[in-house]
Amino acid sequence: MVNDLISIVSCFSARLYGARGERKIKKTINELEKERQEQNINENNNESNIDKSKRQTEINN
Repeated sequence: MVNDLISIVSCFSARLYGARGERKIKKTINELEKERQEQNINENNNESNIDKSKRQTEINN
């Protein structure tokens, strides 16, 4: 009887810990995706600024 109770408690504890771990992993992944999107936006802005400066240089010459 005691062994059954211990196995039930162990099972639910493992499920709770696993659920918490999953949330933490999802949060970390979402944060990394946001950072990557911000980097892509910054890179695109830098590229468009370079293109604008090239065009301006061509116009001036």
